Amino acid sequence: IHGGFALIAQMGKAAIAPMAVCGFRDITPEGKKLMRPMKCWMRAGDAVSLTDAPEQLKRRERTQWVEDEAVRRMFAL
Repeated sequence: IHGGFALIAQMGKAAIAPMAVCGFRDITPEGKKLMRPMKCWMRAGDAVSLTDAPEQLKRRERTQWVEDEAVRRMFAL
């Protein structure tokens, strides 16, 4: 997770779709170079945008709120 993604989304006027990718750690066992076939899956959560943040927050606080909410939704998946 990299900070600043909410600022990039704000500049592009885009919503953020939290996603979780599960099962990829098991594809390449530790100490091996080749991947092995495994089932992996992705889950997408409800999008969050700057308009979802409380209106009384300042711009920087709203951006931080969006980042925190997107991360919270991602871990909830």
